[in-house]
Amino acid sequence: VDADTQQVLWVGEGRSRAAFRPFFTWLGAEGCAAIESVAMDMNTAFDLEVREHCPQAQVVYDLFHVVAKFGREVIDRVRVDQANQLRENPK
Repeated sequence: VDADTQQVLWVGEGRSRAAFRPFFTWLGAEGCAAIESVAMDMNTAFDLEVREHCPQAQVVYDLFHVVAKFGREVIDRVRVDQANQLRENPK
């Protein structure tokens, strides 16, 4: 979505790098150079394509996916560590 016009710029199908790459072809080198920031989920394919075609752009991850990743990785790590500690040092 263009931040100024609120117009949808492009819609693709799939979540792979190959599925996302036509957007940058459509946009062209000049269009890619004009991108200041990109808001997206934490899909690695999207991140790699944006960084390849728009290295100057700031990447902003949406809050839902940041919180979900936090829950999966950080909270799960604490849970596993606590379970291991209790297994090693039962009360």
